[in-house]
Amino acid sequence: MYNKTIFVISVVAASLIIFSCGKTEKPDTSTKEKTTTQDSKNPTGQTEGAQNQQTGSTEKKDSVTKSRSPELKWDFRPLKRGQYDEPMTDVYIIVNGKSQFVSKIYYSFSETFPSGYKDYEIPSDALASCRGWWAGAGIDYWVISKDSELIVMGRDIGETSDDNGEPGDFMGEPVKVTTIKLD
Repeated sequence: MYNKTIFVISVVAASLIIFSCGKTEKPDTSTKEKTTTQDSKNPTGQTEGAQNQQTGSTEKKDSVTKSRSPELKWDFRPLKRGQYDEPMTDVYIIVNGKSQFVSKIYYSFSETFPSGYKDYEIPSDALASCRGWWAGAGIDYWVISKDSELIVMGRDIGETSDDNGEPGDFMGEPVKVTTIKLD
C-alpha cells in the first residue's frame, strides 16, 4: 500500500511539473458560457466592500490606494478533460477588472471564503483564496498584498497515508506563483 501511495504522489507531482512548465497561452475568451467567475468576499460576506481593520468601517473598492484593497474575483475556465478524465482548468484572477493568468492545471476549482481560511490554513491576511481538487490531491492559491504588488501564492495539498497505512493530509510549502503590479 505504501508503494502505491508513493507512486500516486509521484505521478501527481510529475504531472504538476510537466504542466507548470508548459506553454501558457490564453484560451479563446469568446466562449463566455464556459467561464465561471467568483466574487471575492470579505469576512462579513460582503462583495462590494473591504473591512477596514482599524475602524471596522466598510469602504468601496473602486481604486487601489494605500487605504483601499483592489477588487478581486477568481475566474476558473474549464478546458478539455485530460487523458484519464481529469479536469483541466485555466485559473485567472481579475484585479480591478483586468484578467491576470495564474495557472493551467489539473483540478476543478472553487473559491475559499475567509470563514474557511483557518480550517484550510490560508493566511488570515489573504485578500482572496481558492482551492483546486481532484482524486485526493489539489492545490490552494491565495493572494496577498505587498507594497504596490499582489502576490499569488500556491501550495500543493493531498490525502496520504503513513508507513502504517494510517490516513493523513499532505500540505506542501507555499511558493510564489506570480506577481501582479498594481497601477
